[in-house]
Amino acid sequence: MLKDAIDQLRTAVQLMPDAADAYNNLGIALASQGEIVDAIDQFQQALRLQPTFVDAQRNLAKLRSLRPTSEPPLARGSTPKP
Repeated sequence: MLKDAIDQLRTAVQLMPDAADAYNNLGIALASQGEIVDAIDQFQQALRLQPTFVDAQRNLAKLRSLRPTSEPPLARGSTPKP
């Protein structure tokens, strides 16, 4: 069901490429599916269109705080590689 909503939101942003709220809603839907990188892209697009869009700013900040780092954490007792 959420996949259908994502498909509809993708259509909405294609039909209304200047609608910041459509990008924000798509980002929310993608984030709920675990598609963090794609969701971040949608929030960034919403903010390019409307830089003062507070909901998109908050959503982007939340996802950036959840975004995994490029390296996994060290296992207990291991040492970093040079």
